[in-house]
Amino acid sequence: YFERGGNRWRWNRQKLQLPQGGSVDLIRMTMERMPESVQTTLKTAASIGSSFSLKVLRIMLPLTDVARALEVASKPSFVVRERRKDTYRFVHDQIQEAAYSMIPEHERAAFHLSMLRKLWEADEGTGVHWTYAVGQLTKCTNEIESLRERGKAASLLLKAGRKACSSSAFGTALAYLKLGIDVLGQSRWKEQYDICLTLHNLSAEVAYAWGDMAQLDALTNSIVLHSKSYEERGEAYSMKILSLGATRHVDEAIELGLEVLSALGEKFKRPSKTSSLVDVWRTRIALRRLSPSGVLNLPLMTDPKKLVAMKIINLLFVYAKLAKPDLALPLAVRMVKLTLRHGLSAISACGFATFSIVLASGIPLVRNVDDAYNLSKLSLRLLDKFESTKRQWLPRVYVACYGMVFPWKEPITYAFEPLLKAYKVGVNTGDVEYGLMAA
Repeated sequence: YFERGGNRWRWNRQKLQLPQGGSVDLIRMTMERMPESVQTTLKTAASIGSSFSLKVLRIMLPLTDVARALEVASKPSFVVRERRKDTYRFVHDQIQEAAYSMIPEHERAAFHLSMLRKLWEADEGTGVHWTYAVGQLTKCTNEIESLRERGKAASLLLKAGRKACSSSAFGTALAYLKLGIDVLGQSRWKEQYDICLTLHNLSAEVAYAWGDMAQLDALTNSIVLHSKSYEERGEAYSMKILSLGATRHVDEAIELGLEVLSALGEKFKRPSKTSSLVDVWRTRIALRRLSPSGVLNLPLMTDPKKLVAMKIINLLFVYAKLAKPDLALPLAVRMVKLTLRHGLSAISACGFATFSIVLASGIPLVRNVDDAYNLSKLSLRLLDKFESTKRQWLPRVYVACYGMVFPWKEPITYAFEPLLKAYKVGVNTGDVEYGLMAA
């Protein structure tokens, strides 16, 4: 103010100071002078995020005219409508923070749970607004008490984790999946066994892709401790083997793999070199008697123990090549034999591709480049046959076929594009081991 007597300006420093929260508190004070309906709308919108849909806001609010409340909030430029008429956003992140701060801190978890339940009710049977539901759920997991809602929340977080995995956002995926495990509570293995097992298995895969081996070990140990059958432990053992291989404990990876295979009825004795070569030769002859269409039309493998065994053998082959070459041939042969005896699986493509590497190698009495080439082409057809899991096994099959077999019959440039694809798919799906081999 101006002091006429002293002919100068004076000011009160205490009154000029901003509130403790700075600009956020000033904005909130302005909001609190607005009509109750506008305050409620802003609080709810802030709980959604920096941008929000009018349609979703109407689900979460009991107000009859949400659009009118947003119109009032837009006059002081708190929110602005996007080009899409249904979507609004906060003009600044501090405005969103100010709106959110109007919800008392001790009431926020209950507030988010209330919003979550409204979204669940509106989404019954459709799941249209599941991404908004995830946003609410992550802020209220400790408030969920009923067994039904815990299971529903875990399923939602599993969906969010899978979605994040598909975008290679492994850190985000792991956070969602771990939250899904936590929301099930201490009695999760007893009360919600199936989804608990699924969450643990996927979390272990993501932890491996993310490079968090400590987390992977904790998850796989929990699976081994609580799972009901050896087949159900198969995925956990697979991840343990990968973890050991990734941390350069190759001998331990092989030892664990052989132990698991023995428990599944697939024992590997230490064969002589001669018997291994004879086994390879007999398997090659057996394959010659089958046409490609004959192999492709084999029945599907249904025995869960054999399916787990196929996966373990496939993982062990590369480690055996590095540390125990005498074991590599029996492993390659066994995958082909299991397929011919018990039927096709998605991993059969890896088995045939692995066997084609053996046939293309320089081993006397075994090497046959033509057979290896034809078997590699058959492996690619098998990979295409199981379209839903193609990306999972593509790096392994492509590295074998395009990297180790086709160069014997085709110009090396023929392999460049497929190997680049194998690298990209491997990195994006978490199969870093074979992704780097492709590079």
